Amino acid sequence: MQYVALLRGINVGGKNPVAMADLRTALTDRGFSAVQTYIASGNVLLSADEAAGGSDADAIQGVFEDLLRTEFSVDTRVLILPRGRWLAIAAAVPAAWQNDSEQKSDVLFLFPEDDTPEIIQRLAPREGIDDARYVPGAVLWNIERRNQTRTALMRIAGTETYRNLTIRNVNTVRKLTALCAAKW
Repeated sequence: MQYVALLRGINVGGKNPVAMADLRTALTDRGFSAVQTYIASGNVLLSADEAAGGSDADAIQGVFEDLLRTEFSVDTRVLILPRGRWLAIAAAVPAAWQNDSEQKSDVLFLFPEDDTPEIIQRLAPREGIDDARYVPGAVLWNIERRNQTRTALMRIAGTETYRNLTIRNVNTVRKLTALCAAKW
């Protein structure tokens, strides 16, 4: 089965360093196949047969997080998304949403404990500033760049809600989706 793994908070400002080449080797050594990384922020495409956790995303998450602790001394969360779930989330991002000089568009991938439509109320998007949309597994978020310092996302850093998500901009989401299409 194919997965997209999103590592939370690695290689950010010198914290939680993980070399992608070393990560690919360690994952392959743990029985994963077709391991591919994209940029250093912790985006991994991989396949898992039954020996590596197969169709059990929770088991794969456990293996992945254990590997990060033991091989890299990094204690962080990893979100494992089956390829179909990834593609459904990516397809929900409006085509007009960009990450450019005019707008900032992100996908807030949700860990299971916060994967509910009620997450929107907790994130409290600001009317007229934030366009936030829940889809199963994520919140799609868009703002005009001129409002970047006024977005509700500025208020969630350090909160429990923030610890239960990992954010990728839409450019990264689209590139990973293209890599999925080319790979599988």
